[in-house]
Amino acid sequence: MFTKGLSIIGVIALFLIPYTFIQNTTGHALNHKTFVDMAVEFQPQWIWLYHSVLPVLFLTCFFLTTRATEFKMFLVSAIAVALLLNFYYIIVPTTCDRPQFVPMTISEHLVYWTYQNDKPYNCFPSGHVAFAWLTAFMAIFSERTRKIQGVNLLFILWAIGVGWSTLAVKQHYFTDVFAGFLVAFCCSVFSLCYVAEKTQGPRLQD
Repeated sequence: MFTKGLSIIGVIALFLIPYTFIQNTTGHALNHKTFVDMAVEFQPQWIWLYHSVLPVLFLTCFFLTTRATEFKMFLVSAIAVALLLNFYYIIVPTTCDRPQFVPMTISEHLVYWTYQNDKPYNCFPSGHVAFAWLTAFMAIFSERTRKIQGVNLLFILWAIGVGWSTLAVKQHYFTDVFAGFLVAFCCSVFSLCYVAEKTQGPRLQD
């Protein structure tokens, strides 16, 4: 369990440290708002689902990846996602329009706090969407999940919900969401090929 925790923290740090540096040094950035984004109203209540990505990722790793190969697949794909996202943030700097509002509700205060601590850069692809779908794919490939009917569908619906939440709280545009899904899908396929074994192997020693 301790090894799992350190590994997950390491992957998150691999993503967040370059992410923060890139975000604080980005100057000019592209704005690729589409008619889809203009049609989506600001809905601050979705911020709770938006911030569920890291807790769900941690819990999924701890309780659903019971085999060493499953966890190795996650690590390979997560490292690939972290590197690929930051590469895009460097070569394709993008920004996102955010609404101006005075926070009144708890959800609005959380959105306001998010805006204050996460500048409107590093938008394409969406890191939240990429890691949400990576978590969903990890659950789908888990031997334990296949034994529980309906769990895979719940993870898929959750990942879709995370994608919608990024649009509803105006953290991302539709193109960011779609690109985040593609990054997670491609990196998951890559990890399957790299690790070779899908579900076989000894169980992790916690």
